[in-house]
Amino acid sequence: MEIIFFLLLLGYFFFSLKDYKRALTFVPLLFPLYLYKIQIVGIPVTLPEGIIFMLLAAAFVKYKDVFKFDFKEFAQKNKVILIAVLLILLGAVLSFFVTQASITLVDGQEFSSLRVALGIFKSWIVAPIIYFVLLKYVLNKDDLKKSLNVYALSAAVLSIWAVWQLATGNYVTVDMRASGPFISANYLALYLGPALVFLTVKTKEVFLPSTFLEGKDAKKIPFLKKAAFKLSGKDIFYSVAFIVCLIAMIATKSYAALFAYVIAVSFYYFIEFVIHFKANKKARLPWASIVSILVIAIVAAIIVYYLDVEKWQSVFNFTERNSSSVRLEVYAITWSLIKNNFLFGIGMGSFEALYQTQAVNILERAPLEWVMLHPHNFYFAMWLNLGILGLGGLGVIIYVAIKELLAMIKKIAGGSFSQYSSVVLIGMAMFVAILMHGLIDTPFFKNDLALIFWLVVAVFSVREKV
Repeated sequence: MEIIFFLLLLGYFFFSLKDYKRALTFVPLLFPLYLYKIQIVGIPVTLPEGIIFMLLAAAFVKYKDVFKFDFKEFAQKNKVILIAVLLILLGAVLSFFVTQASITLVDGQEFSSLRVALGIFKSWIVAPIIYFVLLKYVLNKDDLKKSLNVYALSAAVLSIWAVWQLATGNYVTVDMRASGPFISANYLALYLGPALVFLTVKTKEVFLPSTFLEGKDAKKIPFLKKAAFKLSGKDIFYSVAFIVCLIAMIATKSYAALFAYVIAVSFYYFIEFVIHFKANKKARLPWASIVSILVIAIVAAIIVYYLDVEKWQSVFNFTERNSSSVRLEVYAITWSLIKNNFLFGIGMGSFEALYQTQAVNILERAPLEWVMLHPHNFYFAMWLNLGILGLGGLGVIIYVAIKELLAMIKKIAGGSFSQYSSVVLIGMAMFVAILMHGLIDTPFFKNDLALIFWLVVAVFSVREKV
């Protein structure tokens, strides 16, 4: 296994030397392969992070080709987003000062907190940030769009796996939910969420393209024209991948993911309508899009409900032991930990151990669940793992997204149609999906999810430079 791993790294290194942009563009296809890892001098290394380090090495070998312009110019153009990166990095570094070497769990076993923190720092912080900086420095909008296509392809592959589980009943989860290769259905839902937003928009554009930026008011429905309606290979991919990913998402039975998906898609089309209104100085509702979205949402909601009626009803039952009542306990324990570790957090990866050891003192009784990996909230997780600086870094990223969105709308209102970028707007909608899902889950502190997060940030914050 080690030989194959090293051969893959070596092959990708030479691929990067031959065509650096393409090699960087294809990284999302490898996101799920973090499950493939080996030990190098006692240090676990996953395939995606190994590939990222190979890309970094190749960048220095080919620095004249890769680094085409002055780094100071790059830093000046991207100074706000780089401040966010530095805050997150600094928060991660400072968290080591409060990380205990080990924590004794309730069963007497020792939890190696410092070793876990070092692994998180390498795999969930440093490697994804290197990937993000390379994306920002090397790729332009068209390249990033290709990266989104590759990410969508990886999501479609995982979705086919999940659909097979749904069809055959061969689940790996005890609660009979589709999870693909992952041990939890929520992991699959977190992976698919942003990709499904992307595929929804692209599929809608195949059948109901937006034409207002070409000076037309109405939505044109091409298959109602007299001319023959032809689908390109890419159109077929978007349509099939959308259907497969939607089925897989429903099969995960993750209400949080579906909620985030609906909010993100609604955000996209609301902003698209605002841009249409600003550009044409009149409001004409895109009824075709609205009806299509509503039909999809209603059908999906009905299917989700009847797939597991008992689970749906339990969402609003806080008196019995279920996911909702457990989450309330988790939030109570989490908030107590935050109040006692307000500035630097509790150290990366220490939540699982401190949850066990502190739960009884905080709740004054035994918790409903003794094992809890994350606080089931993105913002609490950032605060606990990376301290107030890490949370501030996330806040800066959100600020950049809002600033870019308002700037785009303002420039289009002034007649600058060249400022419109569907890719950037899609990136913002994908980011909304992450933020909304983050209200009740943790779409960051995991190898693949951290990479998806930074890919999405790179897309909506892209500046043309190449």
